[in-house]
Amino acid sequence: TFDDAVSGIVWSLTGTDAALFDIDASNGEVTFKAATTPDHETKTSYDFTVVATTGTGTNQLTESQDVSVSVTDINDVDPVITSSATAAALVENTSYDTSHVVYQATGTFDDAISGIVWSLTGTDEALFDIDASNGEVTFTAETTPDHEVKSSYSFDVVATTGAGSALLTATKTVTVSVTDLNDVDPVITSSATGTALIDNTAYDTSHVVYQATGTFDDAVTGIVWSLTGTDANLFDIASDGKVTFKTDTTADHETNADGYSFTVVATTGKGGNELSDTKDVTVAITDINDVAPTITSAATATALVENTAYDTNHVLYTATGTYDITAITWSLSGTDAGLFDIGASNGEVTFKADTTADHETKSSYSFNVVATSGSLAPVSQAVTIDVSDVNEAPTVNSSVTIPDGVSIDGYRFDVSPLFSDQDDGDTLTYTPNNLPSGWSLTNGILTHAAPAAGSHTISVTATDGGGLTVSHSFTVTVIDVTMSFANEVTSLNEGENVGAQDLADVSVNHASFTDFYVNDTRFEIVGSKLKTKADADFDFEAGTSIDVSVSATNGAAAISKIFTLTLTDINDEAPVFTSGATATALVENTLYNTSAVVYQAAATADVAGETISWSLSGADADNFDISTDGAVTFKAAMVLIQSLWALAMIRWSCALILIVIHQVHGAWMMAAM
Repeated sequence: TFDDAVSGIVWSLTGTDAALFDIDASNGEVTFKAATTPDHETKTSYDFTVVATTGTGTNQLTESQDVSVSVTDINDVDPVITSSATAAALVENTSYDTSHVVYQATGTFDDAISGIVWSLTGTDEALFDIDASNGEVTFTAETTPDHEVKSSYSFDVVATTGAGSALLTATKTVTVSVTDLNDVDPVITSSATGTALIDNTAYDTSHVVYQATGTFDDAVTGIVWSLTGTDANLFDIASDGKVTFKTDTTADHETNADGYSFTVVATTGKGGNELSDTKDVTVAITDINDVAPTITSAATATALVENTAYDTNHVLYTATGTYDITAITWSLSGTDAGLFDIGASNGEVTFKADTTADHETKSSYSFNVVATSGSLAPVSQAVTIDVSDVNEAPTVNSSVTIPDGVSIDGYRFDVSPLFSDQDDGDTLTYTPNNLPSGWSLTNGILTHAAPAAGSHTISVTATDGGGLTVSHSFTVTVIDVTMSFANEVTSLNEGENVGAQDLADVSVNHASFTDFYVNDTRFEIVGSKLKTKADADFDFEAGTSIDVSVSATNGAAAISKIFTLTLTDINDEAPVFTSGATATALVENTLYNTSAVVYQAAATADVAGETISWSLSGADADNFDISTDGAVTFKAAMVLIQSLWALAMIRWSCALILIVIHQVHGAWMMAAM
């Protein structure tokens, strides 16, 4: 209301929330300044002051009114479960009845409603009940939790507010753990065998021989490991279950074929709540092939029977042996290995080809059986297979050539090569069968002192030590031995070092005569040729022909023949004076004309019939002439006086002494000097 002196009130707002509103100044209507959705949970009311003003200027009058606009609460806020997601743990093996509160659900809700309605869903909700009004969760039936069967329970707590279509809910998954107690024995899950050790391998104390593992009650933190048993004193076991040697150890299968054994003990808990498990463990030693094989079969096989045929299936010898790990592979080596096969796995030795044993051809076979085991060095054993001897009749060697005899010598022939006996050590005896006259057989030697030329039939029987015999007839041919010359050169010029010249081809009609010789050192036999030696000298003056005796021998007899070589004389020597050194004395005071022969020169030539040419030289040669027949004459008529004669005689005498022979154009000349 207002004074009637004014026309009306002017409205305005002040106060706490005035800024959120407008007021119509004339009619007083209050509205939100902006579209607004009130939220009781955020602001339960709005407060402002309405101011009424009348008049103007200094004549204004006002009045105010505090106004509160409430926000009506409705159920529009979801409930919130404030209790924990985990409940107090249940104690394993404890019995809980249906009054035991397992979980207490609590929560907040919109203040428009009076409270929460509780319910359960989820995995284990069937096992529990919840009080709808107070949220207490209990077992639906008396229950004894077992951690090993079920280590926890899970359910969803549902909080519901409102009613009808205005229901709001919240859900929380809750876990109720079961406290584990050490009530389950540990279980050793590792194997009953450790990793095998390798023979001859050195293992230090860091090498894990065995790794123990196991399961245990989760109420404890782990297993305490220990060892007992046969070889426990050789090993240590660590907290993590690793088993190692106490000292460095070399595994040896040969001294410890069964390996190592110990018992692993797993213990959990402590005090009076200890639980344990045990497991017997074996650690094997893997044997390696470190021992050479040994051949156990004999060094001799069953002897073969002579003249028996053995095919390739007949087992002659079986090699046997012992070995470490790797089976023996058999092979052969040695002298006769090429004749045999051996089964690589079974050691059976057989001939490679069908074979008939023959003691005389081969009295035994030898080979080496070789045993190889893996990479180890092979071992071998020499094996001998004897061939038993059977007495066999002697046989005839028809290929033996019967030597010819020669009529100039006696005959001798050892008949033993004509016969053979395959039996070792058997001695043959020889007997004649109606020998021709003059022939004899003694101790196998056939002889005749002087066999006649022609053919002689001989029959001999050979008998062995066992009385078995064989007879053989053969022919001995006796021939007349002759020597012949062919392609003869029967004449030769005399001379020195005439050189090697072929004179004749020499042959003997019996092949046994192979050694030739001559009786003159100027000749030789080369091959089958008679030759002069290169340095031979032949002198016609010593003899006009040479008889060379050529001989041949077969070691027992000899044959000879004369080869006659005629020498041809050649002019190879100076003529020889036959006239004296003094002429007939001249008579003093005697007239000598040119026909008077004061000296007659005479000489013999080297070659008969050769002409001698005469000449003069010397102090008085100018006073004389010499004719073709050697007559010396004065060149002019001359009378000598006593004194001159003496001088002439002296000069003549000197001239005669100095006469020499010289050769001119092949003719010999004489001159006085």
